[in-house]
Amino acid sequence: MYFCKLLNLVSILEFFMKKIRIIILINFLLFFQFSLFSQDHQSKNSYLTSDSLDQNILKSNCQKIDSIIKFALAQQGKRYKYGTFGPNTFDCSGLMYYTFNHFNIPIGRSSRDQYLNGVKIDIKDIKPGDLVFFYRGKRSRNYIGHVGLVIDVDTLKNFTFVHASTPKTGVRIDHSDRPGYANTFVGARRIVACSEYTHSFPVLKQSDQNEIKSTPTSGTENTTPKSTSKQKKYTVKQGDTLYGISKKYKIPIEKIQKANKLKTDKIFPGQKLIIKS
Repeated sequence: MYFCKLLNLVSILEFFMKKIRIIILINFLLFFQFSLFSQDHQSKNSYLTSDSLDQNILKSNCQKIDSIIKFALAQQGKRYKYGTFGPNTFDCSGLMYYTFNHFNIPIGRSSRDQYLNGVKIDIKDIKPGDLVFFYRGKRSRNYIGHVGLVIDVDTLKNFTFVHASTPKTGVRIDHSDRPGYANTFVGARRIVACSEYTHSFPVLKQSDQNEIKSTPTSGTENTTPKSTSKQKKYTVKQGDTLYGISKKYKIPIEKIQKANKLKTDKIFPGQKLIIKS
């Protein structure tokens, strides 16, 4: 009787040992698969953070565009904060504004203003240095709410871009084939030609303007101040931006901010602004 019980106990132990071995084997396979995935993921992005950045990313054969890309990449890891444009925190359009203005290339402050700059580029013709735009939020499909700078394009025409992503991730690098970007892509604009900086931007065609709606956004542009000193009052209208107002009166946006003691570039309909030209 005791011998039968002992046999039963041995059988039970053997059964559990087989189960344990199977579990160990499954865990090992899962760990091995995860390790391969991690190595592949790291190898895919290693060129983005390694010391060989210049050799692996900067392939445009244009020193000016390469310098812009390298400057934007140098902001990686900095925090995202809505309404800011550097030097330590950025929103998406703030990073683009900060980067291009560093090279004396004025662009709009908001992503929707920036979409009005440069030359419209077909998705199959996107190159490093181009700005890429995406839909954001629960608004209509005509609402542009995000922008990034292309740093690389693969043979399948998928592009890699640097952008100020979210408060959780900050300034980082992403890929156009990710679902969050592949299905929200709006279009691309080329701000800088390879041989020269584009200071005088083409006027956006009516067909392009129909792609976006006019809603309150913020903007800015560097312009040369007038020598005269006249004061006017301007009432902000729906859809106005500081970028648009500064362009209309041909004065720097900083001068408007100083005259009205504005700490940010945010304005709202009905607001009274002092315009000193």
